[in-house]
Amino acid sequence: GQRKLYAFEQASNRFADEGKARLVNGAATVTLDPIFLETIEGDWLIHVTPYGNASLYIAEIGKDYFVVKASAGRGDVEFAWMLTAARKGYANVRLEEVAGP
Repeated sequence: GQRKLYAFEQASNRFADEGKARLVNGAATVTLDPIFLETIEGDWLIHVTPYGNASLYIAEIGKDYFVVKASAGRGDVEFAWMLTAARKGYANVRLEEVAGP
């Protein structure tokens, strides 16, 4: 049936992409969708959450990818990731004032 969907809102105008990946021998490269990359600009914020006993970090950020590595724990753990970045053309827009009713 038809349902309403609600958006995650924040103080700045950012787009997000997310997914799952798995470390192989302690590392994983996540390649980003080229269409998504056309919609964003500026620095990326990347969050990773392991689904197991591992301490993960972002080891490298490239033009269209990032590399996640384990500093401790399992070297084959699955993890979720989320990347956010400023919407292209809106990098400096934050909490715009709205005219009253």
